[in-house]
Amino acid sequence: MRRGWIRFALTEKRLFRTPSYLLVLLALPLIMLGMRFFSSEEKGMLTIALYAEEPADDLAQEVIEKIVSEEELLYCIVCDSREEAEEMVTGGKADAAWILDADLREKIASAAEGRAILPVARILVREDNVLHQFSREVLAGQLFPEFLYDVYREVVLHDLEIDLTEEELRSIYERRLVDGNLFEGEYLDGEAVGGSDYLLNPLRGLMAVWLVISGFAAVLYHVRDEQRGAFEHLPYLKRDAQALYLMAVVLFNGGIAYYAGCLILQVLTDPFREALRLVLFLFCSAVFCLILGKLLRKTQYVGAMIPAMIILLLTFSPVFFDIKDFWMLQTLLPTYLYLNSVHSSFYAAAMAVYMLAGAAVWGILCAVHARRFPGR
Repeated sequence: MRRGWIRFALTEKRLFRTPSYLLVLLALPLIMLGMRFFSSEEKGMLTIALYAEEPADDLAQEVIEKIVSEEELLYCIVCDSREEAEEMVTGGKADAAWILDADLREKIASAAEGRAILPVARILVREDNVLHQFSREVLAGQLFPEFLYDVYREVVLHDLEIDLTEEELRSIYERRLVDGNLFEGEYLDGEAVGGSDYLLNPLRGLMAVWLVISGFAAVLYHVRDEQRGAFEHLPYLKRDAQALYLMAVVLFNGGIAYYAGCLILQVLTDPFREALRLVLFLFCSAVFCLILGKLLRKTQYVGAMIPAMIILLLTFSPVFFDIKDFWMLQTLLPTYLYLNSVHSSFYAAAMAVYMLAGAAVWGILCAVHARRFPGR
């Protein structure tokens, strides 16, 4: 045990004397700190220029104020003229312009009463995509309550012919409004959905991919040393032990940097539970990289595999989106299991099985290889 700790410490010393390794290791928490600062700035998935054709229109101003204050995914800029809003779009300073027409309340009432359906807003966009289409639902959601009240008013006063004043109508209507959200989302572990910054959501996945790739870098480092003859004096199985020591040190350091990054981003759900699952992820990443290193065995093959592995991990792990049609491939990726285990005990158990099965496979490969190539 004491000799093992000595080897661990010597490997740490060797790595920390490499400037490039220190730079990569320290870069992660520093980048996360910068992203945390950036996420606190004003931003949005879309920049919207807002303008009301009739500035004195109370409804138009109320709609604009609600959009500006309540919509976190939209960065809204209130313009002083139609021309300014249009120029922001044509000049690339805004993704879209929402221009509320004059007589907004009258046009909504006209639609509610069935007299005529007239446009209530003019929307100018540089391109129309799914994000823009969803964003327009925000505008529709702010205008719909006024339309709903006008429909209610039309039914009570004209269809039912109930004689009520405007104040009485409004009072009865507001007493029936639902206060709060009718829908409540939660993850499999019972934690409520929401409250996280959309800019920070993919960063956990990106950090997990970085951690696996650092394991590949350790494999590349070991294979390079082996090809240079650094382990010629060692039996074959002890060379594999050297690979294991190097992998343990690299992932141990990377795990500390990863956990520090999660603390900086404030994305941890339960610190103790997340620490346990991170340990499982580190073991899974280790056996994953060691097995591939044992199969590839040459620096050019391992080096060529790293870019392909980055693409594979980003595509088939739930970093930006979650693909469901390749589950047999995805369950072989430690990032897929780990990112799903954040809110699922099932995937945490799957990581434990993956770790044990992977360790067994790597051990068998080491034994078989040692018997086939006893002198190498």
